[in-house]
Amino acid sequence: MRIAVHRGGGTGPLQNTLEGIKRAVESGADWVEVDVHFSSDGVPFLRHDRWINGRNVFELPSEKLISSGIDPLSNALEAFDVTFYIDLKGGFRETLIPIIDGHDVVIGSFNGLILRDLKERGFRTSLIFSAVLSPRIIDEIAGETGADYVNPGWEHHLPSHYVSLLGEIHTPVISWTENNEEVFRTLFSVADVVMTDRLDLVRKYKRFVERM
Repeated sequence: MRIAVHRGGGTGPLQNTLEGIKRAVESGADWVEVDVHFSSDGVPFLRHDRWINGRNVFELPSEKLISSGIDPLSNALEAFDVTFYIDLKGGFRETLIPIIDGHDVVIGSFNGLILRDLKERGFRTSLIFSAVLSPRIIDEIAGETGADYVNPGWEHHLPSHYVSLLGEIHTPVISWTENNEEVFRTLFSVADVVMTDRLDLVRKYKRFVERM
């Protein structure tokens, strides 16, 4: 079982920044989830929201994004020795491949066709679900795409009992995202990767997880 930090450092101004990732790694995170959009010239950047001052990220060149204080994905991959879970917010472009090649990454997407292609190229993948589906259907779809992990997303829809349902999924599960400490710890028994925004929970439970 591993602990992941959401949005490259959790909530607030440091999310999806090199400083935020640094804090997550120093807190003991095994994985760091980052959101990625592509610039108009195809460079992947750390960014959750697609809009910057009323314009789409994909309309702006990389020079403009850098001058706006947004970090390229490549800077993070080169700076930190941690597993990066890359959530493709802006679709997929071929320019991503040489940047992630040779790095410890897992690629997440709602698009099974993208993930199947990346899986065939040798990358680990995670299929993200936005709809509430049964464990059996989730496993079937994951099998069709070859996904290594699934993100069921049930916590947004079934807060009263989604933890028990996770145990019925046979594909390795990434739980997404839990900030309630009681539920966070409960997830250790049913999820392969538990994600949170809270660095204090990472620090508190890192040693506990290592003893499991």
